[in-house]
Amino acid sequence: MQMKFVSLFLLSCICSTGCTAADPTRTGPSDYFAVGSSYQQRAQYLPAIVNFQQAMRSDKTRKEALQRAEVCAREFQSMKSWPDTDRITVNTIARELNLIEQDWNKHDIQAEMAHYDDNYMDNDGFSKTNMMESIRQIWKTCADSRSQSTIAGLAVQGDCAVVQSVDKVGGYTEIMPKMGTGKLEYVNHELLFLRRVDNTWKIIGRAVESTDTTVTYGKSRSVTSELECPGEVRQDGTFSATSKQTLPAGTLGVGSITSRILEYPLPAVKDVWRALNKDGTMQRELSAPSEYKNFELITTVGLENATRTLLTGLQFRARRINVIPANPI
Repeated sequence: MQMKFVSLFLLSCICSTGCTAADPTRTGPSDYFAVGSSYQQRAQYLPAIVNFQQAMRSDKTRKEALQRAEVCAREFQSMKSWPDTDRITVNTIARELNLIEQDWNKHDIQAEMAHYDDNYMDNDGFSKTNMMESIRQIWKTCADSRSQSTIAGLAVQGDCAVVQSVDKVGGYTEIMPKMGTGKLEYVNHELLFLRRVDNTWKIIGRAVESTDTTVTYGKSRSVTSELECPGEVRQDGTFSATSKQTLPAGTLGVGSITSRILEYPLPAVKDVWRALNKDGTMQRELSAPSEYKNFELITTVGLENATRTLLTGLQFRARRINVIPANPI
């Protein structure tokens, strides 16, 4: 039973959401171009980066394309404001992103995927078809799921644009016996790459910076929990992950920490439970993939009564970890 819910839940970690636009009349501060050279340096990446999915069609150039997408992500991490030029283009993109979110919240798969370019590819290698199937599974698992997102930054150069987006998704999963429905909470930070095609902006790719997803059942909803792990690790490196939760009086805990590569289809996960420490913690040393692929850290925590005869709470959590190539470009 646990593996069924783990597999269904973790599909939410590759959730695709639209963006509710921030105030389209907002302009950046007067000193936005005080770092004009830095902005121009970021902008010059756009033509190459927004075409990176073309390079990914070839296995030979896939690694370089992914690395360049990660470079672009780092370049845009510092963006805090909107450029105050080309207001018409900014407003048009804002409206388009708002439509994307509306279609996502209607659970209209045809309308949602119409916003994606046929050659869409993200920095995990997911295609448009992969994304469509993933979204369908999320909606099936959480029939009432809703997305709410904001634009944290936006840059435009010609027919290319990059949007820095913060996405939040909430909803409830199917019922688990004696614990009711599971509560889904998802937060995602990403860069959306868009291209203007016939006066319409299409999503042609994305570089996901971070994701944090939890599903909680029963008493786990009221338990304070923390997950400590790095946001990125070097290819073939090692790292430590620690899960902490405040156990209610008279409650014992069991759990596991594991990981899997982000690729389609998602590989199966081995979920071996062990007793938590008396302070509600568990820790594990893990290794990053030897190949240049991002992955997710997965924790499962179950709450039991004092005699370990009844499961009273359950939490599944996944945290994205990006891989730094062993030989950066």
